[in-house]
Amino acid sequence: MVDEDTAHMRIDGGVFAAVLSPDFRSDNTCFAAGASGLFCSRDAGDTWKLALDATEPGEELSVLALALSPDYEHDGVLFAGMHGGVLRSWDGGESWAAKVLPPPMPTVSSIGISPVFPKDSILFAGTFEDGVLRSSDGGLNFTSWNFGLLDSRILTLVVSPDFEVDDTVFVSSESGIFRSKNGGRSWREVDLPVSAVPALSLAISPGFADDGLLFGGTESSGLYKSSDAGESWTSIMDERLSGPINCIAFSSGFLSDSSLFVATTQQIYFSEDCGVKWYEWAQIPDVMALSVSPSSEGHPQVLAGTATGGVGWALHDAVKLRATIAALST
Repeated sequence: MVDEDTAHMRIDGGVFAAVLSPDFRSDNTCFAAGASGLFCSRDAGDTWKLALDATEPGEELSVLALALSPDYEHDGVLFAGMHGGVLRSWDGGESWAAKVLPPPMPTVSSIGISPVFPKDSILFAGTFEDGVLRSSDGGLNFTSWNFGLLDSRILTLVVSPDFEVDDTVFVSSESGIFRSKNGGRSWREVDLPVSAVPALSLAISPGFADDGLLFGGTESSGLYKSSDAGESWTSIMDERLSGPINCIAFSSGFLSDSSLFVATTQQIYFSEDCGVKWYEWAQIPDVMALSVSPSSEGHPQVLAGTATGGVGWALHDAVKLRATIAALST
């Protein structure tokens, strides 16, 4: 159930994506997408409103993917992925236009936006049935770009922060991780151990152009790290991370603090040294979405969404955290 006028929200059917505005410190805007629609908060999660739901009574609108323009502060552009299409808003989620994909209509599982989107209008949509779709006109039209992609069931997709220069995109599927070095025109599987597939989550370093750093979360083999742009991968040998890694998020200050977060089926962990050592952050089970921003005091703020529909701040305070999540998830 959702109470649109309270701080405690539960999205029926679970939360698939949680995203903070690139200018969150100033605008306090965040979004949560799930099985019962898309929700927006303009006050840092204190209250939530429906931003997108079904148009017909009794109809469900499940939003699986969400992405904001890197220039969201000025253009107000965001995209939502669902079964059969991609929706775009030009005004911060107040109104929407739909791009219906050709039949048989695929389900959009992930969306990646060029870091220079205001300049090149490029975005990618990963789907469960039709591989990768690419748009070069801001989401008005999409073309299937799957040459070399051996698996059309895309679980997640990330775009290089230096995409304007390196044209690099990564996707994970049920059979492995694939990389494109030409803007999605062709794909090649990276050398991830067979035992590590499928990869459920991917995260690319904000400093990828210099550090070549990627993390991949697997279903049954824990967390993997690449420091050479995906050429080789090393398992993170920490038994607490040996199970499914549902999501990975870099700190917004990663280039200076080397911090990142991962969510397992049991709780959230964080590292302050680029993944060498890991510590417990919050005991929240079944977290499916993470987004990280610094607070006004300089400490990270972690917005978490769970499979049971809870959405809230995963504070580094166990007692306060458990009470907060219990309120949001019941």
